[in-house]
Amino acid sequence: MPKEHNKKILNCIGCKKNFELTNQQVYGLKVAHQKNAFCSRKCRAKYYSGNREITCFNCRIKFEGKGPKRKYCNSCRKKLSYKIHNKKLKNCLGCDKEFLDFPSGNRKYCNRSCYLKNRPMNWNKGLTKETDERIKRYSEKIKGGKNHMYGKKPWNYGLSVDTNELVKRIAESKKGKKRDKKTIEAMGPTMFKREDFLGAKNPRWKGGITPLRNSIRKCKQYISWRDKVFTRDNYTCKKCGKQGTLHAHHKISFEYILRKNKIKELKKAMKCNELWDVSNGVTLCKNHHIQVHRGDILV
Repeated sequence: MPKEHNKKILNCIGCKKNFELTNQQVYGLKVAHQKNAFCSRKCRAKYYSGNREITCFNCRIKFEGKGPKRKYCNSCRKKLSYKIHNKKLKNCLGCDKEFLDFPSGNRKYCNRSCYLKNRPMNWNKGLTKETDERIKRYSEKIKGGKNHMYGKKPWNYGLSVDTNELVKRIAESKKGKKRDKKTIEAMGPTMFKREDFLGAKNPRWKGGITPLRNSIRKCKQYISWRDKVFTRDNYTCKKCGKQGTLHAHHKISFEYILRKNKIKELKKAMKCNELWDVSNGVTLCKNHHIQVHRGDILV
C-alpha cells in the first residue's frame, strides 16, 4: 500500500483561495512547510506577468511592479545599487556628479556627452616655439644631425610602379577612392581640372561603354528639366495627387525623340530642344508611371 501523506491546507497568493497539498513529489518539501503558495502554474504565471503590489525591503512602502525577484522600489534601487551589485560611488571629472561604477571599472566621467565636452585635448595644441619653452627645447633636440632621419631618404625614393611591386600594389589599392573637398582645396585649385579628365583623357575611360540613355538621365540638364516639371506641378502626381517618390514622364516618349532626331551622342542630345521642353513633361507617381508604360492609362 502506498504511504499516505499528511494533508496541508495552503492559501494561494494569486487567487487567494485555500487548496490542499498532498503530493510532496510534485511540489517538493520546501513548499510543504510554507503558509502561502500557488494552487497551479497558470495562477503563478498570471501573478508574476502582471503588475502586483510589492513591499520594499528597505523603506517598507508598497509599490506596483513585475517579476518574482523584484524587492526594492525605484528610489531604493538607485540608492542601494552599489550595495546590490557591489558598485562604487565616484565623482565625475567634468560635472562633479556622483555616478556608480563596477569595482573593476575605470570610468572617470558620468556619461559620454560629459566626456566629449570635458575630455583632455593635446597639450601642445596652439603652442609655438615663441610661446612655450617645452616646444623650443624639443625642436632643438631634433635639429640637424640629432634627427634620426637626417641624411636619409624615404624608402620609396626613386621607385616607380614599373620598377617596384610594392609601389604598384599601393597604387592599385588607391584607385577609385575619392578625395574630400578639403584635401582637393589644400592640393591646389589647378591640380584637378574637369576638362583634362573628360572622355578618352580620363585614365578610367573604357571606350564609351555606358549607354546613351543613362548618360543623358545623369547629366545636369536633365536634372534641371526634371526639377522644373516638379515645381510646375507642385510636386504632386497628376493622376492621384500623392506626394513622395515621383517620376518625370515624357508625353512624347524619350526613345522616340532620340530615334526621330538620330541622336547617338551626348553632345547632340544637349542641343536637342524637344528633349528639354517642359510642356512635354508630366509628374507621376511610381505606380501610375508603370501603368502608363504598360498602356493601361493614357496621359
